[in-house]
Order: sequence, then structure tokens, then C-alpha cells
Amino acid sequence: MNVTEKEFEEILEMMSVSSSLRRQISDKVNFIDSGYTTLLSVKADNMAHAVVELIKLMSKKSSPGIYVNGSITSDILSQRLAKLKIPTSNIFFVDFATRLGKRLEENNFFFSGGPEEMTSLAIALDKALRKVEGKKNAFLIFDSLSSLLAYHSEQTVEKFVHFLATEIRERKLNAVMVAIGDSDKSFLTRIAPSFDSIVYLD
Repeated sequence: MNVTEKEFEEILEMMSVSSSLRRQISDKVNFIDSGYTTLLSVKADNMAHAVVELIKLMSKKSSPGIYVNGSITSDILSQRLAKLKIPTSNIFFVDFATRLGKRLEENNFFFSGGPEEMTSLAIALDKALRKVEGKKNAFLIFDSLSSLLAYHSEQTVEKFVHFLATEIRERKLNAVMVAIGDSDKSFLTRIAPSFDSIVYLD
């Protein structure tokens, strides 16, 4: 298969972005302390790259984890991770991007029914949290808080963040919650006290 010059340049650019984000994430995000919560502020253009790098780094630790996906549906996500050869057998997925209209469990996937269903999301999350409870170095990645803001008020999402951060500390998970920093600045300021650290990616 021949690659055009333009396609080759796009591949190089994507590799460069990914490499830069990988360095920033590995340098700035705490992957060690149990019960530690990080708010990760990412530019909208880098969101997909950042999330993939997070999953890569977490999966390399061979620790059980939870990936909460609200910015991409599970079928597309599964294809992307398989293409990148990222192992997922140890990861439980909580999907609030796929619109099913009802909760559903399927293998390692917990579907909340859709982004509007905050209560269903909390129930699906609780089920996934039980799967990793007591496991050493268990982690959670939440992608993303900005997806919730598209359907719920800042006050509602703020309460949810506080609830989830409390659950994470009690269950001693290592968690990273992602948000689009260039559009949700005032909201990030409001929820900052719920986190142990805030990381801004370039």
C-alpha cells in the first residue's frame, strides 16, 4: 500500500503529538499512590490522543482498571484499542456515550443507557467499582467530565464529581478525570478542591 506525502506528514504529526503527550502524562500524572485523584485538563484537539496514552500507560502496569467513556462509543473505542494492540482484558468499561435507553451489562462493558442518565451512570459505575475493589494498583480513567456538561448543569456535574472522588478515595483507586480545559475553565476552578492535583497538558 502506497502512502502519499500528505498522509506520511499526517502520520508523523500524529506520532509527534502522541509522543509529546506521552512524555507529559508520564511526567506529570501520579500513577503510584492509591486513592489519589488527578484532574487532567486537555485541549480539545488532543483529547483522543491523551486518553489513549492514559489507557496505554495504565494497562502496562497490568493492574485492573475502569475506563468511563463518554466521548466515544464502546464499539469505536474497542476497534481503536485493538488496532493499537492495547490489552483490555483487565479493564472494565462504563459506557455513557452509547444510547441504549436502558442499562446493560455485557462481558467487561457496563452501559448506562445514555449521557442524560446520571443515576444510571452512578449505578453502572458502582458495579464496575465492585469488580476492582481491593485489587492492588487499581485505576479509573473518566473520559470526560466535559461530555457530562453537554447534558447536565455545572452544579449537577460538580456534585457528581464530589461523589465519585469520595468513592475513589474510599476504595483506594488511582484516578484520572479528564476535561477540556480550553472551554471549561470556570468549571474546572469550581471542582478543583475535589482533587489531589490538577495537571494541564500543552
